[in-house]
Amino acid sequence: MSVLCCALVVVACQGDGDDPSTSFSTGSSSTSANGPDLSTAWEVETCGLLTADEVAEATGIAVLGVSDEPPMACVFDHEVETSVFISVDDGSGRASGPEAIFESYLALVDAAEAELVADVGQEAIYAPGYRAIVVRAANESFVAIGINGGYGQLENPREALIALAQIALERI
Repeated sequence: MSVLCCALVVVACQGDGDDPSTSFSTGSSSTSANGPDLSTAWEVETCGLLTADEVAEATGIAVLGVSDEPPMACVFDHEVETSVFISVDDGSGRASGPEAIFESYLALVDAAEAELVADVGQEAIYAPGYRAIVVRAANESFVAIGINGGYGQLENPREALIALAQIALERI
């Protein structure tokens, strides 16, 4: 499990935040609190898959900043010591990538430490101990979404993560 823990830590590392009420860059496309602009290929346009408003609505906690963490992650920092991260697999086979996390979570399902989630992508696995969901999308890409901190505010983040995964999948 130490590899899995390291993978989530690497994916969820935080950088400087931006004001969520203004536009923020995600490379070749941009996003604002009003919605993403996905006019170019999404390859690793992670911050284009969710908006600050969507993350705030799903978690019930205001988003103070959004950090694009190339090459794979986007972090939404909340007003409390909580952040939500989303990561897409860029196909480079990173040990910390969502595809590797998916494979690790399959082992957790076998050990009854994670659960398969129906009707989210081709396959989805929620791991409560890691407060994260990882999804295989219809196009065979992988997306991981998780919550760091916020144990008092989000004791059971399962439904918020499922809602965010469904939103992200609509944009892939």
